[in-house]
Formats: sequence, structure tokens, C-alpha cells
Amino acid sequence: MILQKIVMKKILELVMKQVSKKFKIKKILDYVEKPNDADERIDKVEIDVFHHDKRLSKLEEESHEPIFTKKQYDKILKRLKKLES
Repeated sequence: MILQKIVMKKILELVMKQVSKKFKIKKILDYVEKPNDADERIDKVEIDVFHHDKRLSKLEEESHEPIFTKKQYDKILKRLKKLES
């Protein structure tokens, strides 16, 4: 019984070794678990987005209300077109 368990354990280890070699499990696990170039690019993009968001918020705080409403702006454009023709 004990001998059978030892033999089964060894067989299982050999099978797992061959399967992992065949399907390159080690490389897949390294890619998934360890930092790589994609992680670095994503981190950089997240930092850039954070900085852009801060700048946009600051600009919105410092900006003034529009001089004209959209409706007024459209009327002015129509009048200018009319004058030009």
C-alpha cells in the first residue's frame, strides 16, 4: 500500500513535468505572475490619466462661464453668414 502510493506519486510527478513542458506552463505562469512590459505601460497610462484629470479639474476651476450661450452663438453665426452673403 505504501509502495503503491510512492509509485503513484512518482508517476504523477513525471506526468505533470511532461505536461508542463509540453504546454510551457512555466512561461505562462511567469507571464501572468511576474511584472512585464505590458504592466509597465498600463502603469504609465494610469499615471498619465491621473495627471491629466488633475490638470483638467484645475482648468475647470479657473475657467470662467462662456460669454455666449449656445443659442446666442448660433444666432451670431447666422447673422455673420447673412452679412457675408
